[in-house]
Amino acid sequence: MNNSRPDIMVPLTVKAADEGTEIFLIDSGFRRISSAVGRMQTEVKPGIYKVRFRAGEAQVDRFIEVTNAARGGRNSVEVSEAPLSITSAAPIPGTRAFSQCHEAAWRRAWQCPDKNLGHGGRIFLMVRDTDSTNSCDSSGRRRQPWRGVTLSDTGGKILCDMSREGLSDSSIGAGTVHVELDPGSYVLRVNTSVSGIQKMAVAVCPGWQTQILMAATRYRHSSKGRIRTAFRANLADAAVFMVKIDSAGNPAEYMPKHLRLTELARQGLAQGRIPMRSEDLHDMLWAKYENPMLGIIGAHLMLKTPEPDLNMLSEVVDNLERLVSGHPDVLALRLAVNARRSVEMEEVPVCAAPPMLSASWQIIVEQSIKWPDIAPVGSLAARIGFGNLLGSTWFVWRRERLPARNNESSGKARRNPDPIRLKIANSASQRSRSDGIMSFITTMDTLSPMSRQIREIPRQETLVQLLSRVRERFPMGNIQTGANEYPELSRIQRFLVQEVAVQPVAGGEIDPTPVVRRMGMPSPSVLGIARSLLRK
Repeated sequence: MNNSRPDIMVPLTVKAADEGTEIFLIDSGFRRISSAVGRMQTEVKPGIYKVRFRAGEAQVDRFIEVTNAARGGRNSVEVSEAPLSITSAAPIPGTRAFSQCHEAAWRRAWQCPDKNLGHGGRIFLMVRDTDSTNSCDSSGRRRQPWRGVTLSDTGGKILCDMSREGLSDSSIGAGTVHVELDPGSYVLRVNTSVSGIQKMAVAVCPGWQTQILMAATRYRHSSKGRIRTAFRANLADAAVFMVKIDSAGNPAEYMPKHLRLTELARQGLAQGRIPMRSEDLHDMLWAKYENPMLGIIGAHLMLKTPEPDLNMLSEVVDNLERLVSGHPDVLALRLAVNARRSVEMEEVPVCAAPPMLSASWQIIVEQSIKWPDIAPVGSLAARIGFGNLLGSTWFVWRRERLPARNNESSGKARRNPDPIRLKIANSASQRSRSDGIMSFITTMDTLSPMSRQIREIPRQETLVQLLSRVRERFPMGNIQTGANEYPELSRIQRFLVQEVAVQPVAGGEIDPTPVVRRMGMPSPSVLGIARSLLRK
């Protein structure tokens, strides 16, 4: 005899193992009836339900039966779940690819620098092979995924090569290097051997060690029916932490919760989700004193909430500015918070090197319309172009596929750089994606023709005026056949023409904001491309 009464609502409590786990409740009709983060309390009718737990890319489903006996039965249902094994490039206990050997290598190498090139800040790099089933290449030799990983200054001079320096052990598939440097911005480069060089800016702050841990992945390139592969570090999915230089012990020992939360927050930011409750986001922001990167990512997540606490965010950014002074991502947060609060900057912001996060780069790009000098002419931030649209938390750019002879590997900056070679993705599917997802891009070399054209732009001619002139010279009717009518235009110039042509004109002027956002580069760089168009 069934004693359950379908008209009675039964209290249901669902608990996740940590505050970064999302919870979804789905009924027998495959309808999502409730969702929460960390903990869910609701009331449901008796029946069969599916509870889904999601943390990062990990997901577990559980089926439950909710009943309410009429005579002294249970009056509530409680469901709990153990911590999910998330994916992380760092050897954090409880993650999917955790290895005690890798954790021991992390613990041994991160304290004492292998190389001293300055004083005040440090960078720790680790590359590990997470494929325990096969650690050999096609020739039977042990893989060395740290090959091709180098650290350079913003001018291109190589400072450290992981294949020659640091500690590496092919038997366990882990390589590390620890460098002491002057505070500032540096460039981490991964030569994939088959699909070009990937680059990412790394900020080094006084008294802090920036840790970048990368898992190896297989890169493929197909040409003329031949497929080439290489096993190299995956920069786009790197785990990044910041640790005080004078801290004792391994970060996985004294702040394991913060490391896991940082990874969950990073993956949520990359996927466009907010995997935290509002109160947990507040806790993340105040955890910045032990790991500033957690506070920076948490601030970006809070900015994406419908009603962010701008006063608290302003206070958090104030503290971050004192804690990690000079960090480009903190400057981007200051610009975003001040813009939301309608507060003017006390001085002209300058971001000579790009930030580490893609979300921060979006802010720099959009604010460059109001502050054209935010990316100084000739700086690394001004030399960055745009390209493929891929979802990564980190702002990673790349060159086109390597030529036969590459001067970049010598560690010397080029004196006679090749002409600009920009590769963009403007297919219909890619153009329809979110403007905010733009991690893999193409660079322009120092002293390139584009840089020289930017230098020659008259200050009195604004970006709005230049875009209007571009629209007059290349009217809407010629866009579809632009490749035939204007064969001398480069692909990046045609892309700008197309973007300008589709923008509405109000009062005889074009709003440059959507153009700059779609181009994905600071306004001085867009201005230089417009100038080069008008000179043809």
